[in-house]
Parts: sequence; C-alpha cells; structure tokens
Amino acid sequence: ELWYLLHFIGYSTAFINRVSLNEQLTNHLGKNYLKGDEDIFELLQSQGNELSAISLAERLYTSAHAENQDRAPLRNPSTEVYILIKRINELGNQ
Repeated sequence: ELWYLLHFIGYSTAFINRVSLNEQLTNHLGKNYLKGDEDIFELLQSQGNELSAISLAERLYTSAHAENQDRAPLRNPSTEVYILIKRINELGNQ
C-alpha cells in the first residue's frame, strides 16, 4: 500500500500505520480502498503519478537504509517496488 500512496503524495513513513494509509488511499482514489482491488492498476495509472512514486520510493529507501544500516528493525518503512517498475518500464521501451 505504501507504493500505491506514493503515487499521490510524498510521505514520511516514520509514523504511518495501516489504518491511516488505507484511509489516505481511499481519499486519493475517490473510492473505498480494498486490498486486492482488481482495478488498482488502472486507478493508479489514471489518477496517480508513477514517475513521482518512483522518485519518492527511491528517496525513502535511500534515507531509511542510510540512517540505520545495521539496525533493520529501526528503519522507517520503505519499498523496493520501484526497482521492479523501473525494470519493467525499461524492457517495455526496448
């Protein structure tokens, strides 16, 4: 869900919880967010910003890992989905 939210807003993840994240997704999507929603890809493509999500995810990941390199449980949440998405986009452009 963090990856989805990054399509809409930059987010400091230090104090995020699942309920808050789901509420924010519901607000941005304009409909009740349900895990496993079959329409999520289309909604993110039409309403969100994938390039922004990639950039924000890279920053979160870099920041989380730089601050607590040896203490993974203390890291702020981040996502590595951006790595997969960038690779898929590269392959699609070949």
